[in-house]
Amino acid sequence: MSCCGKRREALRQARAFQPTRLPTPAPVPGPRAALLFTGRGAYLVAGPASKEVYHVSAGRPELAVDPRDVTALVGSGLFRLPA
Repeated sequence: MSCCGKRREALRQARAFQPTRLPTPAPVPGPRAALLFTGRGAYLVAGPASKEVYHVSAGRPELAVDPRDVTALVGSGLFRLPA
């Protein structure tokens, strides 16, 4: 009869000693490269190298991007390097 009490106590102790997982820190943004959006409207564009998603629009054409994405974004025809 006392076996059920022992199981409950063992389960209670097992649950009490669960290591806490620390949250993964957000990546620290590195250097950025400036680009100008030349298109019309608004877009969500994923950087091919960084996989970062950029929101661009004609109303806010300036964009700071990961330097690894510059060549592909300029090559798309929707962006240019600032003068």
